[in-house]
Amino acid sequence: KSAHRKTWAWDLVSETVQMSSRTRRSRRAPLRFELDREQPKAMRMCQALLQKLLQARHARIFDRPVDPVALGIPDYPQIISRPMDMGTVHKRITSGFYDGPYEFRDDMRLVWNNAMTYNPQGHPVHTAAREMAQAFEDGFQRIDFETRNAEAKALSKQQTKRAGGPARGKQQRSIKSSEGHNHEELAALKREFMMLQQKMARAEVLESKRRAGRSRRSEQKRKNQNQLKMLSEHEKSELMKGIGGVPPGEIE
Repeated sequence: KSAHRKTWAWDLVSETVQMSSRTRRSRRAPLRFELDREQPKAMRMCQALLQKLLQARHARIFDRPVDPVALGIPDYPQIISRPMDMGTVHKRITSGFYDGPYEFRDDMRLVWNNAMTYNPQGHPVHTAAREMAQAFEDGFQRIDFETRNAEAKALSKQQTKRAGGPARGKQQRSIKSSEGHNHEELAALKREFMMLQQKMARAEVLESKRRAGRSRRSEQKRKNQNQLKMLSEHEKSELMKGIGGVPPGEIE
């Protein structure tokens, strides 16, 4: 009996999808929306993927909430606890309901899983859901890659900011190394300067002593000469005899 209701429900869906202008009910226009350029790139990619799926061959089966009364499937709410459809996903993504692409992914997967859970394998709705699910997963791979790449870049940027940046860190290490090298050079120069000062001080002391010695000797020589000048000829003669017999005429 349940299988009969499901088959009848599929016939009703097929009839609704394949309606022509001759029927009393008008054809439903596909859901469309403009991509929100203010959203992150990954979410714009989600919007683009949803738009593509809404134009797929089986999209009309999944673009509106399931109506158990209209489809004659009263047991649907008992079997499916969390109904989901692409129309609801469309409203959520355009209103900014999703915080990230993985929330969008979970709702989209719920659409296909509900259809495959309620309709047995081999049923046209089950088959259509499987095809749509495969198309979705193929498209979401790029979104997953983009999301992980963006998260990795954000994490790297955050870590770089905390560390002060790799270039800044290298620059700081280079500055510290240069400062350390400069300190060593300055200390060496100070030591050389102090040694040079000490050498100059010793040289100055020695030179001062030499000048003092020469001055004393010159002074003594002048005193001796003055004393000789004051001697008489007789005293000079006697003095010369005492110092070696130098002729008096050679002594001035």
